Amino acid sequence: MNRVWKLSEEGRKLTWNEWKHAGGCSLSNLGEGMAARNLGLPPAAWERGEITLGRIEDAWAAAGRELAGFAVRHLNRPEWAVPYEEEAHVKNA
Repeated sequence: MNRVWKLSEEGRKLTWNEWKHAGGCSLSNLGEGMAARNLGLPPAAWERGEITLGRIEDAWAAAGRELAGFAVRHLNRPEWAVPYEEEAHVKNA
């Protein structure tokens, strides 16, 4: 079973441009669409500004998990991610 990750503080500070320059992937269609909608910015604008991965994760948490998982599994950058643990109230619901 694959572990689920979320962005670490270091990972959250990366800009979208830094992420892409390091070999980072784009988001899934759903992740990109929801993050863009909640940010109020189309993905093309992420490259022109200083959008951080933390802002993307705040806009759509699942997008942050996609990015963090890619960082660990494909970029070999575990410092950009921490294990995702569901909140206790969610586990016990």
